[in-house]
Amino acid sequence: MRRKEWMRVVAALAAFAVLGTGSAVTAAAEETGTVVSETDSTADKTVFTGSCGEDATWTYDKSSETLTIMGTGSVEAYVKAGVMIKTPGWQVVNDYAAKHIVIGDGITEVGEGFLDTCIYGTTEPRTLQVSSTVTKMDLNPALQERSVTFYGTKGSWFYEQVYETNRFVDISTGEPDKVPTSGTYSDGASWNYDEKSETLTVSGDGGITEKEFTTYFGWDRPVKRIVIGKEVKLPDWNSDVSGLNLFFRALISDAETGNGPFLSIYPDSEAGKAYEDLVAYRVSKGSTEEEVRSGLEEVVAFLDANIAYTGACGAEGSEITWSLDPNTNTLTFSGTGTIRTYDGPNAKFENPAWNDCNVSINHIVVGEGITDIGSFTDDMFYYNSDSGCAWQDRTIEIPDSVESWEHLSPNFLYETKYGTAFYYRNASQKSIRLSCSSVTDNPVYLVEGTSALGGSWRFDYESSTLTISGPGFVEYKDIEMYPFTKVVIDSSVTIGSTYQDQDFSTALLMWFQRLNTISDTEPGRLEISVLYDENSDFQQEFAKLPESVRSEAQRVSALHSVAVGDVNQDGRVDVTDAVLLSKAVNGSVTVSDAQRETMDCDGDGDITANDVTTLMRFLVHLETELPPKQ
Repeated sequence: MRRKEWMRVVAALAAFAVLGTGSAVTAAAEETGTVVSETDSTADKTVFTGSCGEDATWTYDKSSETLTIMGTGSVEAYVKAGVMIKTPGWQVVNDYAAKHIVIGDGITEVGEGFLDTCIYGTTEPRTLQVSSTVTKMDLNPALQERSVTFYGTKGSWFYEQVYETNRFVDISTGEPDKVPTSGTYSDGASWNYDEKSETLTVSGDGGITEKEFTTYFGWDRPVKRIVIGKEVKLPDWNSDVSGLNLFFRALISDAETGNGPFLSIYPDSEAGKAYEDLVAYRVSKGSTEEEVRSGLEEVVAFLDANIAYTGACGAEGSEITWSLDPNTNTLTFSGTGTIRTYDGPNAKFENPAWNDCNVSINHIVVGEGITDIGSFTDDMFYYNSDSGCAWQDRTIEIPDSVESWEHLSPNFLYETKYGTAFYYRNASQKSIRLSCSSVTDNPVYLVEGTSALGGSWRFDYESSTLTISGPGFVEYKDIEMYPFTKVVIDSSVTIGSTYQDQDFSTALLMWFQRLNTISDTEPGRLEISVLYDENSDFQQEFAKLPESVRSEAQRVSALHSVAVGDVNQDGRVDVTDAVLLSKAVNGSVTVSDAQRETMDCDGDGDITANDVTTLMRFLVHLETELPPKQ
């Protein structure tokens, strides 16, 4: 039985146990031979524990969706020779869905089938943190899931296993560790790997070193296309029988069987000659030349060094040109002004010239100086599904200068900077995916300000969080331009001075009336949650609002309490908070005042590396609360 099939059986058996017993967790646990105890059960937090080895225990915290393995020695196996031999206790916990898995110090070996039972059942981003003491573990289930991010120590056994995934984060610094994307072979050719297009380009007038080629790109890395330059020399690997270059022949065979990437070569090159030799060889074996060439067109394309993949594409009065790089499938727009409209109610349809280049376009770069991109992303790319690139992997780089557009295709990831006009108008939209790596030098709005009601605000780009501080409050019109998904009401906020002869604060009423109408007036906007201190003036004043307003606010705004350790303020305390806290302590990121209030995990009044240690101890259940009791 294959891995996913028997995991479905596990899930079904667990569900049956939960539905069919009066004390579901206890009864199901007895059937597995694992002791499970509910150590803390409230409306917000439920913790289950049990044994998973001679000296190893597991703990599953529902509130943080974290499964933690602690102790020493080995974690028992749950699968043997592809057959499930035991059901782990966490699988029978009602609504089990761990998004964070932590293997603690002291564990040296993790038995077969462990990860299958942990990460199955959710497609959301997950984390796997493994201690440096672990030296044996089946990581394939996590390696195959691209949504899993790995946390650990550089130089450890775990690091060596997952490094090449480009999803490893050093737990001590919070920084990702990436595999090099370019280099030079010993025989002189240069190579460059483009992660966006998953394209390997080999260039220069040197040669490919076969051993190095298969080591770095032996399909451990996702490569969809290999481009071999005109002057590149192939490895001298010829067959005495066929006279073919077997290195090139192996590339063709892999591509034809679906185990290798598409090839792009130049006709007047060593690769081009190897191609023609292969055609002649197959014809000599009885196939017609037309049959051979037709079949090879499925896996090989010829590049023409004499074709200029470029042209003009500016609207009237604008100077804009396009250029297409067939090596990386990248279309670049340069110049100033507006990109021409190729389709739409006010334009006669015109097929853009780049569509005649016979090159799939997976990535678009809009250059600085272009102010209006019109609707070309929607008109020209909305239905394009045959590019060889999954739609969620396509990207468009949007510069600071872009201020106008009509319709945007959801089939791209839009890369821009925090603070740009494009960011402010699209960051809160459900259908538009944004990626921002830095802040523009000239943001459209300042990220902080002061209201006429006395309060102040600060907007944090990375967490999309708006923090309001007192004394005083802010009017909604002061902050409505920000694409926030979370609002943190600081305990210093005071609202009493804004009553205006009412039994409740009219400012607070207007604030929530605006929040409550967002789902109707802006149906495409991401939902907003409000986080506050339970003992604050805000909470007391909110309770005075009319019942109709409060009930609607609870539905739309999902009020929560701010917790120590919830550094990213997403309503949970988990390993992602530990990473952010580590970055804040070493100065690599800047945090808001509200975030800083959640960072004093040891309760000594200062933010230091000891807070990171304390938070990690809490996550692996060596501390029961934050800050710990003295």
